Amino acid sequence: MPLFIRDEELAGKPVALPWLPEGGKAKVPLEERLERALAMAKALGPSNPKFDRKAFIDELWDDL
Repeated sequence: MPLFIRDEELAGKPVALPWLPEGGKAKVPLEERLERALAMAKALGPSNPKFDRKAFIDELWDDL
């Protein structure tokens, strides 16, 4: 994903992104990160088909 920088002093120069190491590659490979995310989702269990999301959101907005 391209990074848009408005600062003229930095435009066109390489910028270090804090979430990436020096080489520009993620420390943990994508496959491992996806496996971890899928395991977390699986641990949550199946979703409730009777859950009314609109009613839930409406109730949250009632407090505002």
